[in-house]
Amino acid sequence: MSNPQKGQHEELARTLGLYDVTMIGVAAMIGAGIFVLTGKAAGIAGPAFLLAFFLNGIVAMLTAGAYAELGASFPEAGGAFMWVAQGYRKVVSFIAGWMGWFSHVVAVAVYSLGFGVYILELLNFFGLMKHPEDLGSSYQFYVKIGAIAICIILSWVNFVGVSETGKFGSIMSTAKVVILLLFAVFGFMRIFQTDGFVHYEPFFLSTEEHASAILVLFAMGITYMAFEGYEVIVQASEEVKNPEKNIPKAIFLSILIVLPIYLLVGGASLGALSVDEISPSLNAAFYGVVESSQQPATNYNLMAFLGERAVVESANQFVLPVPFPGSSYTVGMFLVILAGIASTTSALNGTLFSSSRVAFAMGREGLLPSVLGKIHHVKRTPYMGLFFTALIVLLIVIALPLSAVSAAANVMFLLLFTLVNMTLIKLRKTKPKVPRPFKMPLVPLLPFLAIVLQIVIAIGVFFIPNSPFDGHGGHSAGAIAWGVTLAWILLGLLLYVGPFRKLQPMSRSRIASQDTIHTPQGNSILLALPNSKNQKPLTHLAASIAKAQDSLIHIVSIATIPETTPLTFAPKKDIQKRHDLISSAKKELEKSKVKINSSVVVGGHPAAVICNVADLRGSDLVLMGWIGGKKKKGLFLGDTLDRVLADSSKTLAILKQGKETEYKNVTVAVGYGPNTQKSIEIGARIALSNQGCLTLLAIAKNTEERDLAQKRLQASALEIQSVYKDLKVIQSIIKSPSIKKSIIESSKESDLLVLGASVNGVLDKARLGNIQESIARESKGSVLTIRAPEGRVKRWLHRLLDDE
Repeated sequence: MSNPQKGQHEELARTLGLYDVTMIGVAAMIGAGIFVLTGKAAGIAGPAFLLAFFLNGIVAMLTAGAYAELGASFPEAGGAFMWVAQGYRKVVSFIAGWMGWFSHVVAVAVYSLGFGVYILELLNFFGLMKHPEDLGSSYQFYVKIGAIAICIILSWVNFVGVSETGKFGSIMSTAKVVILLLFAVFGFMRIFQTDGFVHYEPFFLSTEEHASAILVLFAMGITYMAFEGYEVIVQASEEVKNPEKNIPKAIFLSILIVLPIYLLVGGASLGALSVDEISPSLNAAFYGVVESSQQPATNYNLMAFLGERAVVESANQFVLPVPFPGSSYTVGMFLVILAGIASTTSALNGTLFSSSRVAFAMGREGLLPSVLGKIHHVKRTPYMGLFFTALIVLLIVIALPLSAVSAAANVMFLLLFTLVNMTLIKLRKTKPKVPRPFKMPLVPLLPFLAIVLQIVIAIGVFFIPNSPFDGHGGHSAGAIAWGVTLAWILLGLLLYVGPFRKLQPMSRSRIASQDTIHTPQGNSILLALPNSKNQKPLTHLAASIAKAQDSLIHIVSIATIPETTPLTFAPKKDIQKRHDLISSAKKELEKSKVKINSSVVVGGHPAAVICNVADLRGSDLVLMGWIGGKKKKGLFLGDTLDRVLADSSKTLAILKQGKETEYKNVTVAVGYGPNTQKSIEIGARIALSNQGCLTLLAIAKNTEERDLAQKRLQASALEIQSVYKDLKVIQSIIKSPSIKKSIIESSKESDLLVLGASVNGVLDKARLGNIQESIARESKGSVLTIRAPEGRVKRWLHRLLDDE
């Protein structure tokens, strides 16, 4: 599969001004923060939940500085994912995008269900539906219907175009800000009239298990998601006018608008709400919980009990407490219900916008299927990323409980923001010359402080205690949230090193030409020709291995191009050079009368192309050359060989060429590793094809090892001669304390030394074995090292640890 490359990116239209993009951020923040999370936070920290909101705003401002600098310096769709890709390995940027996408998808699902709740409140307000308490089990069904409807509608709005999205979000955001400020004004009027400040005392709570500061930390953990909306702004960076100036301004403005609203509305609800004015059924239920839990009947516990209805119930008591015509409720309640609908709708709209951009950017970069990176040819919107995001949201809304999963989104946002701050510190060092229209002050001090605080808050989520008033949370919910987070990250890693590996730009390729005369078969050899220097020895060796069992040889030569270059733009001169190389190799092979197929392939990284062609052609042995020499920094055999060893599911034969090109006398070093038998088999085929001799060599350190080696050599010789009856086999045992020196010395008279790779740990990059690689480097003769394919899990771990 080929992917769109940077050199041929489709770009989004820039239609959003400062006001529009600021309101997109405000829209994404004022959603769950006011209408869902306030009550939960009050139930945990009491009146100090206001301090939790304030401190979260400060922490958010720290990370917002990182977003402002990076968003202005790298204004591309994808935001955090794209920045992390600038500073870290691809696997880290993949996980950043993977977590970010999931966080946004879950947030969209939460906002969709929030809309479902408030639309039912509106229908109940006008008497078109029973009160939520009277609907029983069917209540959740109706909530899901509303959630599905709004998700589909706003997906269409986003598809129509970002200009409409920005205008729609701006209108909704402005309306709800006005209503919430009206709520705060009436609330504080009532507080001053009734001395409602008594409900702020005591401001700090504590329990036998937790000090007041810890409870504030827990409240921060469940409300931090309320400030993630500024992240949406950078997802729109490719569509913002003058992004270098407008993105930093919009990020800070959105937080400065939202934080006071959170504090004013939360403070008004806490001080002005009255337990005596709620409905009799709610009053009885609340005091039932108070009695059973032995908790005080305070306003903050009442807010926790009412949950997402706390603000609505408050509005019915003190915001324009005038009966609404034709309803038993007040005008104030009607306005706040509208604000709830506007808040959840605009938050949903902005977050859906953001999540589709993450999917679009990852698809465009080849870290998710490339179909997600497509832009509609008329609307110029990432319609496939939007479609799949909406589809996942709908599946979550229909099938999954969201309490613990939404908490996991909170943890993922915290981890994502931690990565962003780490990226800011790194890019200041690695890319100091990149223009920075906005520079965050006090780097690395401030981003490091943000990293520490966000990690502490994220860990705190695990330990959030249960409140008897909200019926949610608890240690189990925090543990499940972290479990979901880790499971999602693990799933991403498995997909990245597995199926998604083939989607990445490194593995893109196309066949420029091929000559397929013979039908591909089992027992075939893929001969990878890198250059003319190693052509003759490799072709001769391939023929020697193939002749003994009438194997097919498939020659492949790769014309490599940069990842940013379209595959169709490969230089014709380079392709012709590869044709000439294959023609020369075919002439050599035809002398041995072996079956040959060939192909010239244009691709990115040669290692990925070799592995892909080997899989496509069904080859069971891949033969490659190695020039030897000293190790390079971070590499053992070289970039291509190291990656083939990490990725290949085939048996590999790697030739370090010496002076000889005729392989009559072949020596096989016999050990006890899993590749020994394959080495003996291939060594025997080479010797037989050249009418030569096979020497089985063992090194023993003492008499006991010598006796064991003798039995091993005798068994191996008998087995080989039973298959290749005309082959002369010599057994040689040398008693020596040094395996490496003895093998090098004993093989000097041979034309070819064959070694079996040893089995190493996942963290050991010397994939052929340290002794084997040392022998191959130091030996002046030709050395062929054989390694059978590693297990799938081990290959995945190698890919993950070796990724660049």
